[in-house]
Amino acid sequence: MEFEQIKDYVTGDDIRNINWKATARTGVMQVHQHDYTADHRLMILMNLDVSQTMWEAISQPEIVEHGLSYAASIAQHTVHKGLETGFGCNGYTLDNPDHAMYIPPQLGREHLIHLFEQMARLEMARSSDFPTFLERHIVGQTDTATDFLVITAFLNEKTEHDLQQLRQQGHGVEVLILHNAEEEGHNANDTKHTDQVASGNH
Repeated sequence: MEFEQIKDYVTGDDIRNINWKATARTGVMQVHQHDYTADHRLMILMNLDVSQTMWEAISQPEIVEHGLSYAASIAQHTVHKGLETGFGCNGYTLDNPDHAMYIPPQLGREHLIHLFEQMARLEMARSSDFPTFLERHIVGQTDTATDFLVITAFLNEKTEHDLQQLRQQGHGVEVLILHNAEEEGHNANDTKHTDQVASGNH
């Protein structure tokens, strides 16, 4: 397998080539180097389910907090680089308990502050399972110029089916698998290598 080079993001780079984990970890947007460019919007989707057996209350909130930290870091960099960015998840806030969170992609400092505020106000409980959230708010309801970054602790068959539907509809879809903080620290020395290997799928 041939390793691809990773470079700093510049305006016009295809967001489907962004190395999301390296971006969140280093604080600098980084991409796998390719020859083509595109101008897409980004929707960050966070799965609050941390296991297939979880009910409404989140059993391992530290994993969700880790994922939200990734989401906030990535949103900060993408918005600052001029990419319209939104956020959605199968969770809710106390002032809107009957609706899953969905914030459409936009640009600007006020939008970024709004994203941060809403992430901070999320209850540690879900509004539905993740596949239900995808089917209600995402699959078949989003402009094809929108690409998706899915942050999740696991993938089940139903979620993988929904993500494949998005790909078939013309969306770029990337998945960032979460681990708990201890596992992240333990695997820190392997992360760069893993990210490079993953780039071979592009």
